Amino acid sequence: MHYSEPVKKEISTSGKVVCDDLTERKKFISYQPNSWPEINNDISLFWKDLEKIFNETILSEIENVISDVKAVNGGLEHRGHVIALALFCAIDTLSSYAYQGEKVIMCSECKRKDSIGPRYQKYIEEFFPNSYKPYASNLYKFYRNDLVHGWNLFEVSILPGNESITKTQDNVLKFGLLNFFDALKESVKNFGNEFKTDEKIQKDSKNRYQQLRLSAKK
Repeated sequence: MHYSEPVKKEISTSGKVVCDDLTERKKFISYQPNSWPEINNDISLFWKDLEKIFNETILSEIENVISDVKAVNGGLEHRGHVIALALFCAIDTLSSYAYQGEKVIMCSECKRKDSIGPRYQKYIEEFFPNSYKPYASNLYKFYRNDLVHGWNLFEVSILPGNESITKTQDNVLKFGLLNFFDALKESVKNFGNEFKTDEKIQKDSKNRYQQLRLSAKK
């Protein structure tokens, strides 16, 4: 009896390219860092490479999760921590491209050195919508840090909808996850606009890109 040859299926991977077809490595696949091209000396073309990485591996991925949750759950209620964690970690990544070598601060509570906070807060102050900028410190301390290190929020609040950022009468900061996601997307556009003319941001972005590119297994 003759059996037809099985159809070879393409495997979509994140991280290192693992397929046998070596030609795959020649393609720029945003979520496979060892496929990232060398830095393009044309700043506008280099930004296109960065923008593709940001859009496909951060914004589109988060948007897909939000869409799936809406389809299954009808909304973001009781799914907020997972989505919020992704949103606030995304700022970590974006700020690591935009700003390097920011001053190190000392945490007033744990007394440990903090090299992330300064660039994280600066990214929000520079690129987020105006409504979020005054709360950059709170967003880092009470959202990012509490979510990453404690999985919960202890002094602030999040909502599942598109509510704007505000403070309640009892001084509790709150906003909707969908509103924050829109703010994150706007920040990437603002980052791109500043990137075109700011040589310091161009240099920092190139350095970060090259660090990550060279660290990827070939």
